[in-house]
Amino acid sequence: MAGRSAELGTDIALAEFIARGQLDRHLRRTTAAFKKRRDALLGALQEHLADATPIGVAAGLWLSVGLPGQVDEATLVAAARRRGVALDGFGEHSSSPHAPGLVLGFAAAPEATLRRGVGLVRASWEEVVG
Repeated sequence: MAGRSAELGTDIALAEFIARGQLDRHLRRTTAAFKKRRDALLGALQEHLADATPIGVAAGLWLSVGLPGQVDEATLVAAARRRGVALDGFGEHSSSPHAPGLVLGFAAAPEATLRRGVGLVRASWEEVVG
């Protein structure tokens, strides 16, 4: 129902969580963890996909990665997904013409998984581009 607030007990618990500084601690901890994951992803991209161009690295929990024009985005995405990599192409997020690219989330994956995933994208790249 529109306009209804959370149950009173939930509101009180949230207020105490904030008042005791736990929200601030949680945000500092998760911000540091997400930065480490983002940096691991960026490092893996530089190592394995130097031809790709990370976009929007300063904020968020995912990266956009521009691909060179000769890369068939849909074919690369399909090949990476066959290898078990969860990623999207720009085309899945836009109905207008676009340069090829990938959308890579990093919030839920440990650093080692991100590095391994980029290695699998590289193997997919080699399959598709040659």
